[in-house]
Amino acid sequence: MGISEGIFRKHWVCQWGLMVLLILGIGTTSLANSAPEHQVKVAFIYNFTKFIQWPPVAGQPPSGQIQLCVVGKRPLDDIEKLEGQLTFGRPIVVRLDVPAKEWSQCDILYIAESEAPRVSEILARVATLPILTISDMPDFADKGGIIGLRIHDGRVRFDINLATARRIEMHISSQLLGLAVRVLQ
Repeated sequence: MGISEGIFRKHWVCQWGLMVLLILGIGTTSLANSAPEHQVKVAFIYNFTKFIQWPPVAGQPPSGQIQLCVVGKRPLDDIEKLEGQLTFGRPIVVRLDVPAKEWSQCDILYIAESEAPRVSEILARVATLPILTISDMPDFADKGGIIGLRIHDGRVRFDINLATARRIEMHISSQLLGLAVRVLQ
């Protein structure tokens, strides 16, 4: 292992440790301020996968991978670093700038803020699909997205649109719901 790989690995270990502290709700304001916002958001996205149960798709066996698809330009820096991370033994595959015709293959659809002008159209196209939609654009959960990342009291937090998740029969852990700033019913 080279020096840069060792530094990278230590950096991610620190990030995942920070995420554990955030999930547990321990006072992390000073810790959160020391990590770049985009890295904390990426850590949240990874940890969301541990608290979500996707509905079974009729006639299809569960995929061996979690497809994290990104729509739009200038997504979160470092989102590609989720590639290969495991959730319940399933590796995450990160796909950038995924065209609309391939969204049905996605388990998670991260919608970059560049897509704000057409977010309603995007959400309408995936409204009946078992896809976890996530974004950090303002009021994303209010617009029908499932998880909207945002800054609240100087920390990265999130809102959950439980009504949208229930409509596609996606189960969100009560532990995750308890950590949300707002849960839209």
